[in-house]
Amino acid sequence: MDLARLRVFQAVADEGSFSRAARTLFLSQPAVTQHIQALEAELGVPLFDRLGRRISPTAAGLTLAQHVPEIMGLVRAAEVAVREAGGEASRTLRLGVSETLATYVLPPLLRDLQKRMPSIELRLRVGDSADLLLDLLNNTVELAFWLREAAHPQLAQIEVNSEPLVWVVPPDDPLAHAPSLAPGAFAGRQLLLRARNSAARRVVQTMLEREGAFPSNVLEMDNLEAIKRSVEVGFGVSIAPRSAVVREAQAGTLSLVPVEAAGAEITSSYAHYTGRRLSAPARQFVEVLEKTLKQ
Repeated sequence: MDLARLRVFQAVADEGSFSRAARTLFLSQPAVTQHIQALEAELGVPLFDRLGRRISPTAAGLTLAQHVPEIMGLVRAAEVAVREAGGEASRTLRLGVSETLATYVLPPLLRDLQKRMPSIELRLRVGDSADLLLDLLNNTVELAFWLREAAHPQLAQIEVNSEPLVWVVPPDDPLAHAPSLAPGAFAGRQLLLRARNSAARRVVQTMLEREGAFPSNVLEMDNLEAIKRSVEVGFGVSIAPRSAVVREAQAGTLSLVPVEAAGAEITSSYAHYTGRRLSAPARQFVEVLEKTLKQ
């Protein structure tokens, strides 16, 4: 099968439209149609049902869509392996990182990585876990550094660090200096949490629900910095990974109190496609990651 046709097929399947796929690929719509027709002729089956302006994958199309990311990943892995075997080591690291880790954990890791590989070219993708999962499966990124996700049959996921969750409260709060606080300590108070697509939010919510302490008064915010500023002025309390709020605690603008509950911790990990050989920059990043966070 022609790889260019497979890329066009994947774009049409992802976009659900020939015209949108054409814009994404910077091709004309007739060119996209020709690629799909040629692929259907080669395989001997229709890949899309065309209902006016709407299209949807056929059963055969859905089956092919499951295999295309793996095919593209193997092609990319072969390219990397051949270049390295020929002495032309790849200098590019395509890294996906969750927002919390990109903001509070990643910068010193990238500094140390650049010391090891001064000529490295970094392509960084910051997003939520759902987007990074698709990026890994589609081979848009080679490696993801995120808060631990559920096991996936096509991914290898290696834990590197766990840290405690803490209550984040104003420094003048009556409970600001408690040695620890139970999940229900702030019942009746407004709880500020990240949006539902955040891995950190899922960990916090699971822990609170398990303890029977998930409140009804929850305000969602997309940005942890906004949550911290809101807590500083007394507009609610929050729960966050300690590394994300330790600087404010040291400055005295927030107080941190350990959460007294089973599972009150959050785990970071890195993930890559199972069986795929990592490039030299990716292997170096993993070494820096494990050396720094497993200390």
